[in-house]
Amino acid sequence: MDSITDLFRTLVSEHGFEFFVVNDYPISDGLSVNVTIVNKNSFDYFIYFEIDYEYLGLIESDIQINLATKFKRYLQEIDVPFEISHYFEKNTYLIIATKYPKNTNINALFKKISHVEEDPYFFKKQIFYYFDEELSEIKVNDFDVNYSDYFNSVVSNIERYNSYIENNDVEYSFAIKMFEKFPFLKLKITENELLNLNQMINDKLSKKNLELIPKLLSLSNEKLINEWIESLGVSN
Repeated sequence: MDSITDLFRTLVSEHGFEFFVVNDYPISDGLSVNVTIVNKNSFDYFIYFEIDYEYLGLIESDIQINLATKFKRYLQEIDVPFEISHYFEKNTYLIIATKYPKNTNINALFKKISHVEEDPYFFKKQIFYYFDEELSEIKVNDFDVNYSDYFNSVVSNIERYNSYIENNDVEYSFAIKMFEKFPFLKLKITENELLNLNQMINDKLSKKNLELIPKLLSLSNEKLINEWIESLGVSN
């Protein structure tokens, strides 16, 4: 995948959304971007574009005011292949991708993103932050693959999860970030992917403890359980 924008457009298409691209739209003084407007049934809308990290501070002022007023009027004046209905004002997510510099302090990054996303005005907002190496780590080589299904399989794979916890699996980290930041993505877990909690517990218990389980389950009230616990202390 060449860019995060290409990936985003592929994902929305896989989910049955229509999209239309407005090239070089001026979202602020001296700043123009290619805006992807996404729609499903003239009810749910997403406005997506990518900007440099240094411009994130403009989102809460110039950018979102422009999009909520001038951009909406602009869409209604041009030949958009779907209706910009009255739901646009209430049912629109603003999704902004930004590539952050490697030397960025991670706490400063999260603070800046949280400040934007928690702003209650105009749009619900999500900031998708990434760095170049994450895109290169995507291991999809088949052009016919469904990207939504692929990333779902990555996130729901317990071995990949363990690799992420232990070794910071870059592709896994990128995938879970997409499910967090792209509201239309829903994680699908099939029954055979559910964790067997009983087996996990048994794996953690010693053989001696396993032998005690039937005894504990046979006790019928709190008094008997307390007496049994006290007897363990005596026997030990």
